[in-house]
Amino acid sequence: MKKLLSILLVILLNSCYVNYHYESKSHDNRPISIQGKSANICKELKGNTILYIIYVNDKSSKFWNDFDLEQSKHAIKTAEKWINKEAKENDISLNLKVVYHSLEDSIKPIAANLTYKSVNHHLFYAEKGIEKIHKWSHKISKLANSDLRKTHEYIPKEIKGRDDLIYNLRKIHKTDNIALMFVLNNPIREESSVTFHNQNTFSNKNSSEYTIISQSKKPTVFAHEFLHLFGAVDFYNVNYQSIKIDKELRKRYGRKYASVGASSNNKTYILREYPNSIMKNINLEELDSLEITPITQYLIGWKEKEEVSIKDKELMLFGDYIVLD
Repeated sequence: MKKLLSILLVILLNSCYVNYHYESKSHDNRPISIQGKSANICKELKGNTILYIIYVNDKSSKFWNDFDLEQSKHAIKTAEKWINKEAKENDISLNLKVVYHSLEDSIKPIAANLTYKSVNHHLFYAEKGIEKIHKWSHKISKLANSDLRKTHEYIPKEIKGRDDLIYNLRKIHKTDNIALMFVLNNPIREESSVTFHNQNTFSNKNSSEYTIISQSKKPTVFAHEFLHLFGAVDFYNVNYQSIKIDKELRKRYGRKYASVGASSNNKTYILREYPNSIMKNINLEELDSLEITPITQYLIGWKEKEEVSIKDKELMLFGDYIVLD
């Protein structure tokens, strides 16, 4: 159990978890193509873009109060300004606007309890834990849609879940680019923030992508996860390992093995060449010291493949080569 807790601590400190599904093309150098690029709802980070924030009250987290909301809003505002600034500096036409789920001009957190006591338990321990998170997101989406109907009577009364909510938000805000985030209030417990993409190994299938934020007062986490929604991939070194979990957890979650992260000593090209990449540094407080690197700019639609250097095209990530489509 001590070994499990020590390994789990590393992934908690890394704070972000996202995996994309890759297709191998060669056994020797294992080239892969980035399938999250230009996929699903959040295709390219350009034009009028809405980051729609839904605050969630979950029994395993602290309920939202005015003080915590103000701190979180400050972090989000910092991330919003930084992303718009990065776009302007790279001659990208982007108008990113944050919209908070509200009722009668006041932010309204939605009450919806996770099945298990934490996001991490769903991700790494619980049998069908990911499916339960998706169902949780659909429940929140239905409740949010009911609130929206009080001021937008033209949207459908009954919806199936997240996809329909995003469709309605597109009509309300008159843009296709809707990035959806559910934000929990975890002031003490460091827990993973996670982005579910239609191409990742969390089996979100072809459903709309979305993010769960646990570190609700860190601008870097909001910026990092937001870029994931538009196709960016992680550039920090984590090897995911399958380890046997103890009898008590097996009985509770019906799973014999857990997938947890441990730091790797491998030094990849991105770590050497771009030490200040936003997709590498997720725990730093100062966004202004970070950058959106060329390979990430390609993935989110800011660069064409001809604009990316040869070295970047041969970027090594976890021992695999990224091959631009």
